[in-house]
Amino acid sequence: VSGHPAVQLTPEESTAWPKRFIDQAGIAPDRINLVFGGGLVEELARPEFARTRIEVLRLPVTPRHFKLVLPKRGPDESRLSDFIPSEKDYALGRVYRPAAADQVVAQLERTRCALVRGVGACGKSVLAWLLALEAAEQRRPAYLLDLADYVDASPDIGNALVEDLYRFGHPQVLFLLDNCHLNESLAKEVIMAWEATVLSQQPRLLLLGRELHTSRGSLIDGLKIEPLTLKARQPEVRGVYLRLARRRTGDQPPPEPPPEVLDDWVNVFGGDPRSPDTTTDLIAFSAAVRGRLEALLKGRFALSEADAIHEVQSVYLDRLGDGETRNLMRLCAMEELEMSLDDEALVDRRAGFNLCNRRYGLVFHQTVGAIEKYVRYRLAHAALGRLILKSARAPVDPLAERSVVASQYPHAGVA
Repeated sequence: VSGHPAVQLTPEESTAWPKRFIDQAGIAPDRINLVFGGGLVEELARPEFARTRIEVLRLPVTPRHFKLVLPKRGPDESRLSDFIPSEKDYALGRVYRPAAADQVVAQLERTRCALVRGVGACGKSVLAWLLALEAAEQRRPAYLLDLADYVDASPDIGNALVEDLYRFGHPQVLFLLDNCHLNESLAKEVIMAWEATVLSQQPRLLLLGRELHTSRGSLIDGLKIEPLTLKARQPEVRGVYLRLARRRTGDQPPPEPPPEVLDDWVNVFGGDPRSPDTTTDLIAFSAAVRGRLEALLKGRFALSEADAIHEVQSVYLDRLGDGETRNLMRLCAMEELEMSLDDEALVDRRAGFNLCNRRYGLVFHQTVGAIEKYVRYRLAHAALGRLILKSARAPVDPLAERSVVASQYPHAGVA
């Protein structure tokens, strides 16, 4: 076993070395197995050496908090795979790769750190998964952390994330922090630890989050990382349409929408298609496409916001009981501020989110606290809140819902 990872032998040397052991040391050929450089790492990474890594080398197998992204695997499909790309979509190459991906890769190559900003439902998390999967397919580890799961994290979490970064950091490793805007102080700790890493071990770091327009500004922007702005425009809406259509048509290409149709779609779900500042709400657009898919596959490309509303009503809201519906509307009102909803603040705790969570993937729950005894709920995507509130059969006053929560539950009120 050679020591240095940079050692790479030529084919001639690989043949000559075993011969030396056979001829000069008298070792039987079937007892020789030479491992050099990167081959040593590949050998030790095999499943049969897991106990060796843990018990002998004392190496952690996986990070405590960052999730290793596996090739051909999408995000958790329990989170609204009707609208967002599923594991199968990623595996079959149906997910559109935006042009911004090349900009991000170039910046990671140049500075080893990139920050992607954008409004909700413009494709930031999809971009993160695409780049992580590309790294995984090239046998370069990619580790993902969604800070939506760490909004109320304990102070020592920062140390644990930094430990993950140091233990698994390497120039060929990609770390991704999604939804940085939800806990910028924690994101800043990771960034500062990354900056302090020696160059020979410094991994690539990709940060993704919403654009913030607040009086106190952004902690991340104060670190002088030049942000890349992501917008969903004509190529992105075309990509979403083709992905959803190919779920139905398989290998058969669906009808191609002409440029004027793409302009119209952007206009309906985003704004002026000619303005460089326009970005499309891809969640609402996806709902409209699903609701009108039969017509779209026949070349009838007209879409409206009413199509999205009708899809949400017929597929989700009309199947919920009254108690769960009222819980969902209160959660959507909180999500307008990108805040979770405590279990105790539900309108009907008995109804909970039985269908929304277990069957439809609209809502997921988090357990927080030292012994994980507090339950909070989040939407699968914050942008869903606007669409669901618009789809409500009875009018909902989001301000009134938030006022009830704030007045009755002090923790939510302070937040």
